[in-house]
Amino acid sequence: MFSIFNQPTPLYTNVKKNLIHYFWIGSFITPFLIIFQPFGTANIKMDDKNLFLSGYGILSFLLFSLVFIGLP
Repeated sequence: MFSIFNQPTPLYTNVKKNLIHYFWIGSFITPFLIIFQPFGTANIKMDDKNLFLSGYGILSFLLFSLVFIGLP
């Protein structure tokens, strides 16, 4: 049962497939934040709130790409 913990972590080397996957993750985060406005973002009063919230989707894409493609 514990033999699964002794296995090395798989390294996914298909960069194009990973970038597409991370793009879709970021593309999901943006409309989710704009539509549902969780974590008190409904209380933010600013002109470009949608642009501000879409920054989180872009940041998620960039950080996923950096951590899982750039670092290994």
